[in-house]
Amino acid sequence: MQRHPLIATVFVMGVLVALLSYLFHPDVGVLKLMVNGQPVDNALLGFAAIPSALIILLFSGILAVLLFLGVGFVVFLAALFVALVGMFLVAPFFWPLLVVIFFLVAVMSPPNQR
Repeated sequence: MQRHPLIATVFVMGVLVALLSYLFHPDVGVLKLMVNGQPVDNALLGFAAIPSALIILLFSGILAVLLFLGVGFVVFLAALFVALVGMFLVAPFFWPLLVVIFFLVAVMSPPNQR
C-alpha cells in the first residue's frame, strides 16, 4: 500500500471541501457586505471591501506556504516577540513581569541542534 505525502492529502481534502461548499452553498456567486448584521446596498462599500479581502487572502496564503515549509515555530516566535514588544510599549509599569515571561519562553524554546 502506497502512502501519500501529507501535503498532497491536505491539498486534496482542501479542494474537496472548497468544491462541496461552493456547490451546495445557497449564496454562490453573490457578494454581500454585512454591517452590524444588516446588508449594505451601497456598491462603493462593496468595492472598498474587495482590497481588504484580497490582502487577507494573500496573508493567509503566505502563512500556509510558510506552514508547509516548516517555519511555523519561527513564525510563532516572531508573533510572540511582536506581541511582547507591544506589551512593553503599552504597559511600561509591568516590565519585570514581562521580562520574566520572555525569559521563560526563551528558556523553554528548543535548542538548534543538528
